[in-house]
Amino acid sequence: MSRWRGAILGVCMEEMAHLAQVANLMVALGSRPHFDRPNLPVPPGYHPAGIQVALRPFDLDTLDHFIFLERPLDAQLDDLSPYRAIKGSERDAEVGVLMPSAPDYSTIGEFYQLLTDGLDFLAKRLGEDRLFVGPARRDRRRRAVRGHGPHVCPPIHLIIVQGEGASATDDDSHYGQFLNIREEFLALRRQRDDFCPSRDVASNPVMRRPLSDDRVHITAQPAASMLDAANAVYSLMLRVLVEIYETPRHPDERRRALLGGATGLMKGYWENCRTH
Repeated sequence: MSRWRGAILGVCMEEMAHLAQVANLMVALGSRPHFDRPNLPVPPGYHPAGIQVALRPFDLDTLDHFIFLERPLDAQLDDLSPYRAIKGSERDAEVGVLMPSAPDYSTIGEFYQLLTDGLDFLAKRLGEDRLFVGPARRDRRRRAVRGHGPHVCPPIHLIIVQGEGASATDDDSHYGQFLNIREEFLALRRQRDDFCPSRDVASNPVMRRPLSDDRVHITAQPAASMLDAANAVYSLMLRVLVEIYETPRHPDERRRALLGGATGLMKGYWENCRTH
């Protein structure tokens, strides 16, 4: 079990690095990163792939959902209940309008490939100097997203490789690690029918009164206060992350302090979730 926690924590850390890479790319393009997300659970329709994002105990259904999300394009997998996408949630990108919209996609790798293709097209059409107009001081790794071989964005390629893997047999990828955990999970289940790696917790716990039947309104103490504290720490962490990119008005030492604060909040948030 401790090895599972270590593997999942490693995936979480790499996902945070992916978030930073995408934020750096947005800054290099002259934009700014945003960390706004809808509160969980997220029903189908918000994500173009129509997937559901929920807060659920760690069980075989949840693990299969992780595997489905990180699957390579050539992996023939179906999403399982209670995460199965609802028909009619797919959508197409709007063409010929001013406001941006997202296309539908089947896998995370397909989504990032669409993004890479679009940036490659713009780089060829506009030139990299006109595409990457963000201040260099805002992104210490700006050179990592331009002028490298056939793709203008190698960090995006790294996100795909670390997630889906360079191949379907890549054990170090998120997809490969989740497959290994599933194999061990089933082996333990064969040894003990009542094996359960998670505590008896509510699915989709929320602080505010639920708008649908699939949410659980947490009112009992001390659970309500702990949920409130965890949400507050998470909200503050997002505010600090946004502030890090508010340069050049922040000197380097202040940015380092903000980064240390955000990292400390992440660790505190993880420890709170792990121990309670």
